[in-house]
Amino acid sequence: MLTMRHRIHRFIAVGDVAVFPARLVSVVINLLMKLHPFVAGRIRWIPSVVGVGVLMMMCPCPRAQAQPATDDGESLVVPDEATTAPAPGALPVIETAAQKAAKADREAAARDRALWGSERDKDRASEGPHPAEAVAAYQSWLTGHPTLHPLVVAEASVLVARLQTQSGDKDGASQTLSALWDKSSSGSAGLVVRAAQAQMLLEGASNDDKAKAAQQAQTMLEPLLPQALEVSHQLEDGAFLPGRDVMQRYADALQAQDKGLEVAAFATKVMTQAPEHLVDTYQNEGGWLYRTTVEALLADARPEAPALALSWAKLNWVERSFDANSIKAASSVVAQALLAQPQGRELLSQWAKAQKDPSAPNPLKEVALPVADSKALSAWLDTSGQEKKWQRAQVSVWLWLGHDHEAMQAAVAGAGQLPPDAKAQRQEVMREVARVFKARHLNLKRANAYLGWVSKPVGDNPIDVFLKEAPAKDGAAVVPTEAKTP
Repeated sequence: MLTMRHRIHRFIAVGDVAVFPARLVSVVINLLMKLHPFVAGRIRWIPSVVGVGVLMMMCPCPRAQAQPATDDGESLVVPDEATTAPAPGALPVIETAAQKAAKADREAAARDRALWGSERDKDRASEGPHPAEAVAAYQSWLTGHPTLHPLVVAEASVLVARLQTQSGDKDGASQTLSALWDKSSSGSAGLVVRAAQAQMLLEGASNDDKAKAAQQAQTMLEPLLPQALEVSHQLEDGAFLPGRDVMQRYADALQAQDKGLEVAAFATKVMTQAPEHLVDTYQNEGGWLYRTTVEALLADARPEAPALALSWAKLNWVERSFDANSIKAASSVVAQALLAQPQGRELLSQWAKAQKDPSAPNPLKEVALPVADSKALSAWLDTSGQEKKWQRAQVSVWLWLGHDHEAMQAAVAGAGQLPPDAKAQRQEVMREVARVFKARHLNLKRANAYLGWVSKPVGDNPIDVFLKEAPAKDGAAVVPTEAKTP
């Protein structure tokens, strides 16, 4: 929901768009009253748009919701259960592109049978207005507001195209987006259009045409990748979203062709050129880039793919935020990758034991992280990485490079400069420190012990002990800060 809030909020106070959220809510509510349940049931995101619009009228849009402020480090402790991998039979099955397409067809047929399985439903369908009325309402609204910002026009036109697709008018949807592309081929509006066109290609292709459609989507999006990466730097008010959408659809297109190695190469390029994508918020929200890469590699039949999948699963574990949901998701990805290896069940058992007993052999310990371009990343650390907004990304870069000492220093940098009442910021620093502990030890024990020490500081400072255990790497630029306890 925050994602759509950002999409709407970024257009506020742009000429005629100053009251866009209120207008959007009015239009969508009217359409919901007209739409037949068949259409409304399939467009699952419409209720979210309404809820977001109402929310936008009531309150400003924050960049992120802060966790409850507290000085108690024990409140941040993540229970060991978060690392418990599901039983092999409960793990999501990694499917090839063909298997996914066949499954989608079966699910669509099942939905149709459920919706149209009785004469009563058919009679109800004949009573309601056609989705074409909703399309006409949107188009009329757009025509009546010629001074709208191009991004607003692009987002609303994509909604029109989706309505047309849902009602069976695929040609009309294609024409809507093609006409919009002719008018808005540059800027972020162009990214919105191309991402939508690629998604329609991928979702609308039959099993026989899936590979061809995926290739078309890939070819369509490739020229826009440099622009998408550039836009993705703009965190303010969600301006990065069009760029992220293009990158997600591009990765989807590669994955639909079972090109796992190519997805991994793309992810490496993205994270090297824009290291903020290493962090599992904003552009890489929920770690989608890690998850997509691992799943694509596990579906790739080439012999080197499974080992590379495990490498990316480890990076996912290393980089994910220190909270129960993120760690649980990362543990599931690790379990999938371990099971794809020779003697996978034994490795998974070792992983489970290592989470409870840090002295037990950990199967991830000797797994190398994906190869990083140390020269490019070091250049980023010396330039853009110095900006305060990229502090989490700076920690992530050091972790990717294997420089745990520098990662810890980056995590605590600035903690001593926080005012006494900055409880929420102090909590975020503690989470970052715990993330570094998790990354180095590949379990939660030392991280949780540190958080407990913050609440009851008895004995040596765990950060000081960590920095002695993990000395600065030769040739690494040491962050000029004293390790301070948040």
